[in-house]
Amino acid sequence: MSGDGEMGVRLIAGALASGTAEILTLPIDTVKVRLQVQSKVASAGVASAGAGASTPHYTGLFNCFSTIVRTESPLGLWKGLAPALTRQFVYSSLVMVIYEPVRNIVTSQAELEAKGNAVPFWKKLFAGGVAGGLSIIVANPVDVVKVRMQADVAGTRYSSLGGAMKSLVRTEGLRGMTSGLLPNIQRGFIINAAEIGSYDHAKGFFMHDVGLPDGIAAHFGASVVAGFAGAVSSNPVDVLKSRLMNQGTGKDRRYRGMVDCLTQTVRNEGPVALYNGFLANWMRKGPWCAIFFITYEKYKAAILGSSGATAAGSSA
Repeated sequence: MSGDGEMGVRLIAGALASGTAEILTLPIDTVKVRLQVQSKVASAGVASAGAGASTPHYTGLFNCFSTIVRTESPLGLWKGLAPALTRQFVYSSLVMVIYEPVRNIVTSQAELEAKGNAVPFWKKLFAGGVAGGLSIIVANPVDVVKVRMQADVAGTRYSSLGGAMKSLVRTEGLRGMTSGLLPNIQRGFIINAAEIGSYDHAKGFFMHDVGLPDGIAAHFGASVVAGFAGAVSSNPVDVLKSRLMNQGTGKDRRYRGMVDCLTQTVRNEGPVALYNGFLANWMRKGPWCAIFFITYEKYKAAILGSSGATAAGSSA
């Protein structure tokens, strides 16, 4: 298969796999966002930026989950589904397209042709990070809408994805579209370096060192490693990203930027606040990675099989 054909396969498989994973894990992501955007300042009587005075104070993961179901109905857990799917179709697809070419650029031919984990781990981390950082720039505006819709308890901020995008462009312009862009790029670099790099390396370990076949067992084991690595490494910048995106750009603006958000969060709530929603993040990233990588491998194999082509290189 030609290089363009392989990129097309990765693009389609990435879109289908990320969409599958997003639909099944969005409820826990909504809980994570709610926990991240609330602060101790808000619970003391000052509303969390951009969330409104009616923002409830959730005491933890399960309290947040049950409160949403009780006060907003189970459908409240799927708030922001349209922008979430749009974001994944753009973002995750591009990541899977960009990763292998970047990895191959920084890797020697001998390393690529050797069996096992001959490609140094740091090169896989670097390639995953570059792919994530570049891809999220394109998806940032829809990510802003996704976070705001998930954090909107009353459900009155935006009525639809199309309306939200028009409102964002009309009322906030470029500034609104790039809200939280810097931490989002950093998050994209960190989380994809951790997830894709770890998945690629762990998969090689399970196959070549443990002796598992290239199947669900190896893919699942590598996904568990990738999900944990992604959650641990990305949670602090994920908190900053969520808070910056949830605020408005005018009088509702609470943070002047990433450094100010970090400073206020640590000063007012302590360093532990950077791991707000960690349990929800981990509980989401683990299943998300497992579903994504396993279905990605299956979708990719199905597409290649239907075209009569064979896979080349890594399956990451």
